[in-house]
Amino acid sequence: MQDITCAENVNQVPIVILNWNGWEDTISCIDSIYAAENEPLIWVVDNKSDLDKSDDIKKKYPNVIFIMNDKNYGWAVANNIAIDIAKHAGHTYIYLLNNDCLVEVDFLSSSLQQMEDDTATIGSYIVSLDGDSVIFDGEYADGEQAVSRQCILKNTAKVNGAGMLINIAAFYQTGEFDARYFCYQEETEWCERAIKIEGFKVKLNLASVIRHAREGSNVGGNSIYYRNRNSFIETKVRSPHMPILVDMILGKAQQSKKEGNVEKYEALMCALQDGLAKKFSYRSSFNVSFPYRVIEWMSGEIVLKYLVKEYYKWLFKISWK
Repeated sequence: MQDITCAENVNQVPIVILNWNGWEDTISCIDSIYAAENEPLIWVVDNKSDLDKSDDIKKKYPNVIFIMNDKNYGWAVANNIAIDIAKHAGHTYIYLLNNDCLVEVDFLSSSLQQMEDDTATIGSYIVSLDGDSVIFDGEYADGEQAVSRQCILKNTAKVNGAGMLINIAAFYQTGEFDARYFCYQEETEWCERAIKIEGFKVKLNLASVIRHAREGSNVGGNSIYYRNRNSFIETKVRSPHMPILVDMILGKAQQSKKEGNVEKYEALMCALQDGLAKKFSYRSSFNVSFPYRVIEWMSGEIVLKYLVKEYYKWLFKISWK
């Protein structure tokens, strides 16, 4: 293995912050990076925010580089764009960071020192914004687990896209982030491909600590919609069980309706509607079609539930076993 500590240092690794209508969070994130690492190389990728506040940042941090996209590409494609730029600029590694995060000292350098050729990515240890509880330590925690400050590098099945160091060569051997996801689950699916198909290692570094606001970009049911809809995406390493997904989402939608949570109900039913129709990528609003409202009502009635299943079998060729 090459001597990474000599071959690559922090100011040679682009730290990519993805921004969409979150300039205040982005500025706070940049502040924390400058406090944590010496002479960082920061790229802000803006997904066509309503307002352009890049000049405000340039006045404070003139070395920050901006990549201004022509539309909202979501997490997957926007980061693919940044990684492609980094590749053509000759960079070996790139660090992806959510803008609603604050970093702690050596968050990048501690992982960079551990990177090897057979490693696709080293994920950071994701904790709550106040730093008191764990969000992700290789698995998603319940929020009540105490934070460990031990310096441990361990193999894991996935990382959290809020903070991850990527080996660019391994990234392209594995393939880009799947654009169908738009946001949520794309880094997990990519890790699965890296491990199962290409044989790379995926690791987590407990010494690389990121404090995360957790879904600070979630607006109007986005998280509920994309997390549920993306469960329908079939990949080389994922094969969703449609009947289970349909039953699960219909059940959650019915519960949301009983609780009077219209926003959640609409997001769940749109997730079901689009997932079955294989309409992925971006959705601008959540308006459930009338036939799906009828289907949801029918599925809640024991006498009619059989007809709902038969409809899905016929329309979407689902084998209900």
